[in-house]
Amino acid sequence: QDAKSEINSYVAQEVLTQLPMEINGYKAQTSDDQSNSASMAFMGGGTTITRTYNGPTDRDHAEITIVANSPLVGTMTALMGNPMMMNSANQKTIRIGSRRAILNKKADTEHDDNGIEKQVTNYELQVILGQTLVTVKGEGFANDQAFTAFYQKIDFEKIAKTLGE
Repeated sequence: QDAKSEINSYVAQEVLTQLPMEINGYKAQTSDDQSNSASMAFMGGGTTITRTYNGPTDRDHAEITIVANSPLVGTMTALMGNPMMMNSANQKTIRIGSRRAILNKKADTEHDDNGIEKQVTNYELQVILGQTLVTVKGEGFANDQAFTAFYQKIDFEKIAKTLGE
């Protein structure tokens, strides 16, 4: 178990080096980087890797979370191919290269510091890489194209290769 934990830790650090330090003005907060394999033991194993990014304003941020080498992630592949699971107007299946992904978009109303109400769109992209799930969350992006430009800077294939997918 100790050896497996050390290997997972090494691989997690390698994956973190592959994530961009800046994506379209969103700067990585490397002091907040996290990797943990112990918390995944109850789910059959795997490692969780997280990096956050801060955008141009305090309300703009993004997060990349990777659940690597988890047996439970494989079950999500079947769900992604099931049209009955994809019946929300805010959710759609897309392709990123040869990979299938689920893109969720949700509009919320927030109040700024002056109490003025404004519309905020939250995005979530989930990409399956075999036994690995990469989730990209974003808030404060100007539009769909800005969020797409953000996640397109992530090299999903390189991450998959590093994780042995």
